[in-house]
Amino acid sequence: GEGAEDASSPSKERKPRSRSTPPSGPPPANNTPGKAAAIRAKQLGVQGERGKPATVVNSPAKTFGLQDFTKDSPDTREPIGIDQGFGSDNVALEYTNDSPMARRQIEAFQGAMGPLRKLLLQLLSQGTDFVNKTRVANEAAVKMAKEISKREYSRLLFTNSYPELGDLSSTLLSFSEQVNQIAEQQSVLVTDLENGFLAELREFVHHDLADVVLFQEDTWKLGSRYEASLGKALEKHMDLWTVEEKGTIMETRQRFELSRFEIVKYLNQLDAKKKFVLLRSMNQALKAWGGFFEKGHEMMIESCLTKVAERDAALSKCQSVLEFEERLWGNSRARLEAELVGALPP
Repeated sequence: GEGAEDASSPSKERKPRSRSTPPSGPPPANNTPGKAAAIRAKQLGVQGERGKPATVVNSPAKTFGLQDFTKDSPDTREPIGIDQGFGSDNVALEYTNDSPMARRQIEAFQGAMGPLRKLLLQLLSQGTDFVNKTRVANEAAVKMAKEISKREYSRLLFTNSYPELGDLSSTLLSFSEQVNQIAEQQSVLVTDLENGFLAELREFVHHDLADVVLFQEDTWKLGSRYEASLGKALEKHMDLWTVEEKGTIMETRQRFELSRFEIVKYLNQLDAKKKFVLLRSMNQALKAWGGFFEKGHEMMIESCLTKVAERDAALSKCQSVLEFEERLWGNSRARLEAELVGALPP
């Protein structure tokens, strides 16, 4: 009989059951997974070459009623096992025959991806905070530069002392312009971080992170419906199945497997995309800072720091003169004080 053959090997073809002497009652309860798969293949009308039942590819662990068999096209009906996979090193979670183990693997993988949302949201929060505080600092710098450049201080800043140090009013006005330039570059940095680093993360969070937990629960419900419809149909002999029952089994199984496939696909893509997104966002941030420091280097080294070095040398020289003059002022006070008390002649 058909139950005596081993259907666990993909290389064996099974002979069709003779319809001349159909057995009465439901199929034997002690069918092995391979036997049940072969029976279901015949019941659902999946045929191999020359009218023989299609060979079913089995995996070590299967849930009753969820064995897979497909066909390439109406003309080429070679069976394809769903556990064959992509064969890619980039696939972290394989789409295999449904089983308790396969479901636990999906749930475990989904759990491992859970903290990803928290990480991305923290990066967005901290990055946004940095951008906002930098913007506030820029506004303060611009406000300071504006205060320095007010004309009302022109008379105050005028002095003839230490002419080798340059005109104080002109120097402070130049400093005000340089502060504005630095603030402008920081504004460019802020814009680049917003449009690059933060935008990359925000796009991924809003469009790629889905609530896979609810989707997963709905998928398991679809699996239960498929198992229920198949189990009910298997209570009677396959010859007694109606077209409607066959259609229901095929429809519920199709919805379940496609939904399960989408979960596996989504989790694999999420696992890969997280690397792309984090690396791209990091590059965007470093490019923004790199551009900021490169422009700042041109501005500070080529135009500012040369004058700063010259001014430092002049200040050091003048500082010695200032200290010497402070001692002279001290000596002058001591003599004046002595004269006032009569210790020295006027």
